[in-house]
Amino acid sequence: MINQDPPRRRIALLVPRLGSSFDGEIIATAKAIERIMTAEGRDWHWLADVIREPVKVTTQGPQHSAGSNNVPMTDWRSVVRFCQLYGVGSLSEKDIHFIDNLSMLRPQRLSQRQAEWLGDIASRLGMRRSA
Repeated sequence: MINQDPPRRRIALLVPRLGSSFDGEIIATAKAIERIMTAEGRDWHWLADVIREPVKVTTQGPQHSAGSNNVPMTDWRSVVRFCQLYGVGSLSEKDIHFIDNLSMLRPQRLSQRQAEWLGDIASRLGMRRSA
């Protein structure tokens, strides 16, 4: 599932301000984040879950799960499309090259390392793990 959630993007823009050396700015930023979450019916626990849950990418096609723990995973081709759509201007050249290669080569199966790298990129771009 691709989650196009504008509140998450607004919160992501505010988070770096939490590192300010001015206590007032830190408090104002935390309150601004809280207002955004409250307006969306979310709370700090939701934000912690967003940070904690990386995107898991299948090495094959859809409807596969990660080993015995049955963690839902996302079809890697969908993740590549998401990264192409949302990665413009925010990915390194190395990440862009990797995504472009995956989109052109279309291997049947990714290596575990490729799946982890792709999942990391998608997580950095704000893709949520499907439940």
